[in-house]
Amino acid sequence: VNVNAANQYSQDQIKLLGNADTDATPQYNVGLSERRVQYVAQYLVNNGVSADRFIGIANGDTKPVATNSTAAGKAENRRVDV
Repeated sequence: VNVNAANQYSQDQIKLLGNADTDATPQYNVGLSERRVQYVAQYLVNNGVSADRFIGIANGDTKPVATNSTAAGKAENRRVDV
């Protein structure tokens, strides 16, 4: 995450989209995605970005960018999109 870019556009909202692979239940993955969003938001706050700028969305395992049938694909799906 580029904190300098976030601060340069200080009037803009920052959307954080938490994602997961399919190894756990959908319900668990939503919670996991929420925790990922919170972790990234806390990192940004700790580096000077105002907390009121965040919009957090927990996608769970519903928005994969890669296959969940390989370890490499699962790793790509465990992410937070900013």
